[in-house]
Amino acid sequence: ICWQLSLLGAAAPARFPEQRSIGPATVKLRCAAVCWREACSVAGLTRASSRCAAKGLLRCIFAGLDCALAMKRKFNPEERRRVLCDAAIEILAEEGAKGLTHRKVEQRAGLPDGTTSSYFRTRSALLHAAAQRVAELDAADFEEVMRQWAAAEPANRPSTLAILAQMVIRTAAPPVLDRSRVRYELALRAHQDSGLRRNLEQVIARFVTLSEQAVSQLQPDDFHDPALIKEQAYAVITFINGILVRQLLEEHYVESAEHLTRLLEG
Repeated sequence: ICWQLSLLGAAAPARFPEQRSIGPATVKLRCAAVCWREACSVAGLTRASSRCAAKGLLRCIFAGLDCALAMKRKFNPEERRRVLCDAAIEILAEEGAKGLTHRKVEQRAGLPDGTTSSYFRTRSALLHAAAQRVAELDAADFEEVMRQWAAAEPANRPSTLAILAQMVIRTAAPPVLDRSRVRYELALRAHQDSGLRRNLEQVIARFVTLSEQAVSQLQPDDFHDPALIKEQAYAVITFINGILVRQLLEEHYVESAEHLTRLLEG
């Protein structure tokens, strides 16, 4: 029965060619009635039984519509913001900042027209929100890596340089690859936008801290020169940044995290 009713849109003109002049809704209702009678006849239902079945079917349909409308009304604003930001990140990765529009974001997210502008009034606000989302996802990845490192047995824990290498290789592969491209896209605009700069500095600060820890582990036990450690950490970050750019350009000079770890350890 449901299959028959699903064919109404396509079947109505063919079933009632002589009634094209009347409204399409009327044609579809008449076609529905014909399909319903045929289905009930095939099923061997009496007129009374078919009426009961029709009432039950309608109750199910309207209950489903009520449920769908209720779910639509009860959307989570924060979840919708994240969905919009994730869609913006995808577009930024594919088309760059010039290709980012409110309409494209809501189309990518599968949301009604005007949804993006109701959350982010301007294009600048949308870019800032995308940058914040990148920083949020990067922070979550960083915390997860460090949690796994802390949970491992001390004898089995990788070096900090190995962790850095793992994070670099991960950022150059899907699905994190889009986020890495967006990070560079936003960096090109950060010198003109202090808000974007602050978001990117949060991401950079985590890598700098990890790099300083890695350099410290390579020093002798009696070595204490914070200035030199900072300089060496800066050199490590600069090297990693160059490797990452080449990876994003699909110039796979580094084959794996182990390969990069060997390069970093020198």
